[in-house]
Amino acid sequence: MKKLLFLLMTTLTLFQCKTKQPAEPSFKRSIKLTSTYELCGGMMPSPEDVKAASTKTPLKNYTLYIRNGNENILSEKVLLEIKTDEFGLAEFELPVGSYCLVDSQKVNNIQIEEWKKEFKVASKSWDAIDAGCLDEWIKEPLLKFEVYADKDKNNELLFLNLHRNCFWNSIPCLMYRGPFPQ
Repeated sequence: MKKLLFLLMTTLTLFQCKTKQPAEPSFKRSIKLTSTYELCGGMMPSPEDVKAASTKTPLKNYTLYIRNGNENILSEKVLLEIKTDEFGLAEFELPVGSYCLVDSQKVNNIQIEEWKKEFKVASKSWDAIDAGCLDEWIKEPLLKFEVYADKDKNNELLFLNLHRNCFWNSIPCLMYRGPFPQ
């Protein structure tokens, strides 16, 4: 009787292994990441400096994180961590669906908590940070995108330019009061 029960259990286990659903097909997407920057005071910039600041330059070796959906929800797991190459390009594969892309500032609450602590109260140069504003800011991803079942639609390159601001307007939901560079 024990042998019969053992044989039956083994057969059922093997049957379950063979009837598992195949994994969802994944499709390749590519992104090009560039950066521009703000000129932050000092002497009057030359025309070359103005042009350089507004020229989209490949952002190499930059880490990005992908989550499901169109909103960055910190409690959701990160599906992929990708890094751009020397040309600011990165490729990845995902199943059909809606996704969002964030960087290290928005992948977890570490940066937000540091800002909330550092700028909790107003100072001579800074207003107190707006914590509610930060909570809303973190939900907004850097980029929302789709992965399609139609391979041709996935061939379209995703583009993202990260604009680097001056220190006085680089932290969201925080107002700088001065002094400004001259």
